[in-house]
Amino acid sequence: MSVTTGARLGPYEILSPLGAGGMGEVYRARDPRLDRDVAIKVLPTAMALDRERIARFEREAKVLAALNHPNIAAVYGFEEHDGKRLLVMELAEGETLADRLARGPLPIDECLYVARQIAEALEAAHEKGVIHRDLKPANVKLTSDGDVKVLDFGLAKAMAGDTSSPSISPTEVAQSPTITADFTRPGVILGTAAYMSPEQARGRSVDKRTDNFSFGCLLFECLSGGRVFAGETATDSIGAILHKEPEWALLPPSTPPTIQLLLRRSLAKDRNKRLRDIGDARIELENAAADPTSSMLRLGNAALAAERDAGRRGPWRILVPWGLCATLAGLAALLWFSPQPAAPPVVRLTLSMPPNQGLIGFAGLRMDISPDGSKVVFVGRNDSSRQLYLRNLHQLDAVPLANTDGATCPFFSPDGQWIAFGQRGKLRKVSVLGGPSTVICDAVEIRGGSWGVDGTIVFAPNPRSGLWRVPAAGGEPIKLTDAGSGDDDQSHRWPHILPDGKTVLYTVAPNSSDYTDAKIVALSLDSGVQKVIQLGGTYSRYASSGHIIFGRADTLMAVPFDLGKLEARESATPVLEGVFTAPTFGGLEYALAQNGTLVYTGASAGRDDQWPTWIDRDGNETAITQHRRQYNDVRLSPDGTRLAASIMDGGNLDIWILEIERDSLTRLTTDEAVDNNARWSPDGKWVIFSSNRGKSNHNLFRQAADG
Repeated sequence: MSVTTGARLGPYEILSPLGAGGMGEVYRARDPRLDRDVAIKVLPTAMALDRERIARFEREAKVLAALNHPNIAAVYGFEEHDGKRLLVMELAEGETLADRLARGPLPIDECLYVARQIAEALEAAHEKGVIHRDLKPANVKLTSDGDVKVLDFGLAKAMAGDTSSPSISPTEVAQSPTITADFTRPGVILGTAAYMSPEQARGRSVDKRTDNFSFGCLLFECLSGGRVFAGETATDSIGAILHKEPEWALLPPSTPPTIQLLLRRSLAKDRNKRLRDIGDARIELENAAADPTSSMLRLGNAALAAERDAGRRGPWRILVPWGLCATLAGLAALLWFSPQPAAPPVVRLTLSMPPNQGLIGFAGLRMDISPDGSKVVFVGRNDSSRQLYLRNLHQLDAVPLANTDGATCPFFSPDGQWIAFGQRGKLRKVSVLGGPSTVICDAVEIRGGSWGVDGTIVFAPNPRSGLWRVPAAGGEPIKLTDAGSGDDDQSHRWPHILPDGKTVLYTVAPNSSDYTDAKIVALSLDSGVQKVIQLGGTYSRYASSGHIIFGRADTLMAVPFDLGKLEARESATPVLEGVFTAPTFGGLEYALAQNGTLVYTGASAGRDDQWPTWIDRDGNETAITQHRRQYNDVRLSPDGTRLAASIMDGGNLDIWILEIERDSLTRLTTDEAVDNNARWSPDGKWVIFSSNRGKSNHNLFRQAADG
């Protein structure tokens, strides 16, 4: 410290040093004129000699002095005494947040209280056009009254261009409020390395979203007790910020899901995808502090209690999360014919799914529910592609999971903390908290998977290769079943590991496109012994009530099941009709949690109907036809008068021809097979397509375009 205790700087008497950093030295001082203690920041000598920068700093100080908020340490004045430039500020008594975090993470309630006040301070400053640029725990004071004071607002901008700081150690650089590094020229890095936004670390222009990123870093550290982007040196920290994802597993399990979502939004590396307004964070923090569960869930529980008190009893609890897309049903007592002394009442709720997140893909490959029934993962639209979305059921919105573009067939781990999925010929997994995905093994065209309690995954890597087994941690898959080949080939798919972790249910069909005569088989993972437990069914799941649920056409069936003997005890009974299905695919769109919660898509809601559309060079769209169907792989004839497309109708996928001028839609193929991928011959007289007719593998066929 260059100013000694007892010295005077103009009217101010220096009482004690408070700290020092790249922005100057800070002292506790007495202002005898107003009979109060103040904090005085003595600016670096190099800056005090630079008239242009002093003028800029003075302008910034005037703006900061206009900030009047209880959570912002006030600026009283910018003065000069004995050749020293002084910034006179409000003295915030108490320890810094950095001092508090040195003792460990904050409890959830305290963290929410502190973070909310920081967000309020940022919100007030941003409304005045002031950006902090150096938000970190050392710049947050926790007063003796339990309040928060944010220090040094806007000073990083005022310090821009300071390249004269003496050499300091790497550890000091990581803590420094102003960093200038030669490797960033012509850009200048301003801020503390561990709390910088990616654009700040690259020396690019910044806006209020930079503060939002730093706020996310600070909130993560308050919850976890460790820095989200830690590094031994400033370079290490910057590298982590630019290239690494947060270790979401470091967050305490009690972190409210809304706060986990807030962190993901705040810490997005692309600022165009980052939280835009800190006021939104303040609202989420207030809601989480007032009630960790949402009002929707609270009202749902109240409704259940009211019906229970009224003495009404029913076989189903049903929640509907996606309006026109899906229904979520909680089966507290799965079947009315199973004796239940106190079955919960029927409850049905409808929530809308945004149009741009509609389900995409085939039935059976689009969604799953976590074992505890609290989360749903689904394959949704992402512009022209698709990706995984995670919906915590007490929240209103689904959250996209990064690095899952092109995903299919998601399924949860037994603890609900991981999601396995297929992606571009690989079986991968990703944390429900986000972050990078990890390759487990190859899986060409996955047709179902299940994650056992022992860390084993059983999956169908493609339609005709049988079932395989692989450790969830990754490794070389081991083949479990042989689906045959040639005319004797079968389809083995939709595995489901039973609670014992030693047995897997799966579907066996005579071929890969006809599931009318499919059967459900139980396979022992220890001995390899197989046992048929149900004829005429597909896509089976075990319910905690002691039933096997499976699909037959568009109906969910249930049959009482003896886990010990692996056999059905009675005949199957229909329990839910109108479930979306893909008949030639063998999949039904439903998933069942261990607590009895069922998520499914209704048959009419699951259709992805649309019109083929002309788009001109100006972007204007005109519907080609009024025949609304599920058109797949649309192809225009060489003369532009007809369309060929594969359309599912009556449980069969066939090639159809649309005469555009007459708006006439006609079925071209009628075989009970999968006919798709139509192409026109150059003269327009023939349609060439792929088909598995004759129960063979897919081959190429052609048919005259006029039928």
